[in-house]
Amino acid sequence: MDSELDLLLGTVVDSLTKLTLVLTLHEMAGGAESPEEIATKVRESPEAVVRALSELADAGLVERFRLGTGRLTMYGPTEDEHVRALLDLLRARYHGGPRSRGRMVRRILRVGAEPSEGAQEY
Repeated sequence: MDSELDLLLGTVVDSLTKLTLVLTLHEMAGGAESPEEIATKVRESPEAVVRALSELADAGLVERFRLGTGRLTMYGPTEDEHVRALLDLLRARYHGGPRSRGRMVRRILRVGAEPSEGAQEY
């Protein structure tokens, strides 16, 4: 699963905003919130949050719910068990201490950089 986590951080979760969002939504106990509510919670601009949530939903890391005639969009944690297990690992590594968290953040900030062969990033 470490290789999947590295791939996740090297592709879909490619910004600190996306990392914050996926961790925040994954830690929600069910339910869904609007992008504006989530933006307030994570202290990011609504525009950046909407863009990032859309990409995370397209990748299957969060769930998107369209209510009514589709005018209201809400987001919540994914129900996919494999993705949840991967996000559990991501959360554990992120909260595993400053060293692990620092490696993860540096990995995200190195856009397009590949880790050295055989090296574990976190």
